[in-house]
Amino acid sequence: MLDRLFVQDEWLTVLPTLKVSLLQRGLSDHCPLLMTSMDRDWGPKPFRFQNCWLSDPNCIKIIQQAWLDSSSPSLLGKLKGVKARLKSWNSTVFGKIDTKIYDMEQLINDLDEISNHRNLDQAELLKKKEAQAELWEWAKRKEIYWAQQSRIQRLKSGDLNTKFFHMVASNRRRRNNIGSIKINGSIKSDPKEIKTGANDFFTSIFHEKHQARPVFDGLSFNQLSQEQSDALTAHLSTTEIDQAWPPCNPDKAPGPDGFNFKFIKASWEIIKHDIYSAIQEFWTSCKLPPAATPPSSP
Repeated sequence: MLDRLFVQDEWLTVLPTLKVSLLQRGLSDHCPLLMTSMDRDWGPKPFRFQNCWLSDPNCIKIIQQAWLDSSSPSLLGKLKGVKARLKSWNSTVFGKIDTKIYDMEQLINDLDEISNHRNLDQAELLKKKEAQAELWEWAKRKEIYWAQQSRIQRLKSGDLNTKFFHMVASNRRRRNNIGSIKINGSIKSDPKEIKTGANDFFTSIFHEKHQARPVFDGLSFNQLSQEQSDALTAHLSTTEIDQAWPPCNPDKAPGPDGFNFKFIKASWEIIKHDIYSAIQEFWTSCKLPPAATPPSSP
């Protein structure tokens, strides 16, 4: 097969939705290739806790302050407050990673230009050293960000891995992109129609129709003792809850609220009492809060 298209890595970075399709070959022995890239509005992006935020000491301070300032008595209400604070902080301060890297590189370059004509004084040497340290810190944060987006579990972040993680994340995003779906024989490519079609499909297959169930009368089964039965229905202790979360992988995908176990582990001392209360409430009522369940519509 000779009908192939080669592009540079930078193309996939600039055009993350890049796709290639075959056109009719006509009289030629080869098929023309059509390369397209189209950005469509899928609505607001869902919140995702970024592990690189924790490299800044201000992150935990923001979480703690938002937790204390929340007027909501519920765990979900407080998480919403933390989410709003982190999104605002990221958009105004932390999220400008590339700008910070550029500024530090420019400052170091300016000092290097000065050193070509004369020796740097102590203040300038200290300034260059601080800029190099800050540049390294922002570069590591960028690497952690793309490592999380790539979802690679077998490879740890390290020197010069940022570009690799970036490429893996871009390829993963492109593979997971749904360009169109077929609904009742009709191709739908509008994001709203795709969301509605997907929701209707999964709603239909997970909807159970009423049907008669068999009754097992007259059969003898092994039964639990009263002590075993009581142990299964006993309330969870705070010690059991404390022992449950440490083995969890902090880099696994987050839940519907966007918070992963990295967040839980880092802020446990701040949020643990509210988690205790939420678990005990669920244990008593056997009901999840409405906001903790996936929405019924896209």
